[in-house]
Amino acid sequence: MSAVLLTVAEVANLENIKEDSVTAKIRRGTLKAIKMGTSTGAGHGFEYAIDLQDLSEKTQRKYHKRLKEQAAALLPEPEPVAAEQTLEQLTDKQRQQAVAWEKIIKDWRRYVGLEHGEMQQRTREFIKLYNIQNPDNPIKERTLYNKWEAYRIHGLAGLADKRGQSGKKGSSSIPEEAWAVFFQLWADENEPAIQVCYRQTEAFLKRELPELLPLPSIESFKRKIKTIPQPVVTYYRKGEKARDDMILPYVQRDYDSIDSNEWWTSDYHTLDLMVRDDATGDVFRPHVVVWMDIRSRKFLGWRLRRSSDSDGVVLAFKDAVKQYGVPVNVYLDNGKEYLTHAFGGRGKRKTDEKADYATAILDLLGVTMHNAIPRNAKGKIVERTFREFTEQFAKGFLTYCGNRPGNRPERHNEVLKNEDNIPLLSEVTELLNTFINGLRNAEKSSGVGMNGKTPNQVYNENLHKKRIASAEQLNLLLLRSERLQKVQRNGVKLKIGGKELWYYNEELKIHYFGQQVYVKYDPDDLNEVRVYDDKERLLCTATLLETGGYDLGTDSEAVKVVNSMRKKERRAIVDYMAKQQGILEAPNSSAALAMIAQDNLEADASGQPTASVLEPINWNEQLAPTASGDTAIINFDLMCANARRKREE
Repeated sequence: MSAVLLTVAEVANLENIKEDSVTAKIRRGTLKAIKMGTSTGAGHGFEYAIDLQDLSEKTQRKYHKRLKEQAAALLPEPEPVAAEQTLEQLTDKQRQQAVAWEKIIKDWRRYVGLEHGEMQQRTREFIKLYNIQNPDNPIKERTLYNKWEAYRIHGLAGLADKRGQSGKKGSSSIPEEAWAVFFQLWADENEPAIQVCYRQTEAFLKRELPELLPLPSIESFKRKIKTIPQPVVTYYRKGEKARDDMILPYVQRDYDSIDSNEWWTSDYHTLDLMVRDDATGDVFRPHVVVWMDIRSRKFLGWRLRRSSDSDGVVLAFKDAVKQYGVPVNVYLDNGKEYLTHAFGGRGKRKTDEKADYATAILDLLGVTMHNAIPRNAKGKIVERTFREFTEQFAKGFLTYCGNRPGNRPERHNEVLKNEDNIPLLSEVTELLNTFINGLRNAEKSSGVGMNGKTPNQVYNENLHKKRIASAEQLNLLLLRSERLQKVQRNGVKLKIGGKELWYYNEELKIHYFGQQVYVKYDPDDLNEVRVYDDKERLLCTATLLETGGYDLGTDSEAVKVVNSMRKKERRAIVDYMAKQQGILEAPNSSAALAMIAQDNLEADASGQPTASVLEPINWNEQLAPTASGDTAIINFDLMCANARRKREE
């Protein structure tokens, strides 16, 4: 709900005054209220609803104190148990639904916990108020109780709408025996047409299992074919060589072997110094992103990046969350690095309210995002602290370049001519860690509310509640591949630092070969990745596939690993056919065709053709004509005898 609405009686109870006094305030205009229509037996009337935010701070504190004391007795906190589905296994739409319902449930619990009374009555009042404020998405009492029960038992994942999303790929009305016969006929290197296999299956079942007829439509079989694992299709329809060449993993050659990381806020800052990339040697001006606790001004997570990108925001946030827990609120500007669909949502950049935007990571973690007013410099707390980077950190380097050309040291260009003068990015990163931990967070501050203490001290003293992120929630903070990719022979790949890394999982290969997937990874640990379908549901984890040397003849270990993988895939492909044969073994294609032919003959009742008129054809045998002017008849027998005699001679 967008607001907590109270009745006149509830306000009077909170402020310890009479209801008439509250009504008088409303009529004088000293207290804001909303008129809401009511049914009163024979007629219609109205009642006042007062927004909690329009009451005094003292009254609001009293409301929340009473809420905490009473809500637990009426509606105890849910006792989480193992959910049937995790957040990662839900579609993005399901996650949105779950987050929305969680907010409704929390608003409901707050409302019914205001006063002791009959819970059902208070619930109905809540539903009425909610539906007035949300006419396009009304809720029902039974639905609310059902959702509460699901939330209590299964947590956030239990609130997702799972109708029509069973996740059972390939389910259909085709009888198991019928599909087994059809598949065996269709899975052949001659690549028979679906229509032919369908008729053959029908003919076979007519003799063996006539109770399965009539078969579902041929379209049902076409749809089910699409669910067959691609490696199985390739092996049986294309052959063993095609499977080996196109499907099975291979030893990846590393050609390089021939020669050759209660309020938070965040911001990016371009450091006023030049650094050198460890791998490429490129010289650039690095960007640093930090997450800071507003209360204590303590820096919690940070990353050095080549540019101001959203990946840096996520990585630094994950560093902070892993060590310090999950914030309740974040205060951010409207930079594109923060307002991505995946991390913070669209914020003030959101233009289409009806668009199906992805559920932001902050929403899934229960973090409320607040966006700064544009061009409000005072609101950018981190921005002010970045001055210290210029004065204390950046100016300590020979490659200091100033924040603009006019502030650049005269020696700057000469310094950059000598590569040895330019620090490596890794060196600057290490020094930055030391600066933040040993100086920035550990030095006494004269700032407002700091009382001459260090950020570390103030943070520790004011940490009363720590929200811990689960391993599943931390997985939501993994970097995701920008685009969908197909599962290939060696699995899925990442391109890191210009080098391709391949990740393999046997089940992924068998069941999802050729399908589009996303890959999520931790840049600090590239030994494994997590693979998601196109709706961002978790499929599996895949491990790094080690590369072999350029000369595979000498790299026996890499060859041994891949050969083991190939053997397992061959077995899985063959087992798929064995399973179908175990249900009901089909005839060969020729036998099935013969069955169709016999069926046609038996159904043909036309018999032998008859005609009403029989007309004979008269033909008189005549001798061949003689040559012009000749009267003798040519003796062909004599000619043939003469020819044979000549050949014998």
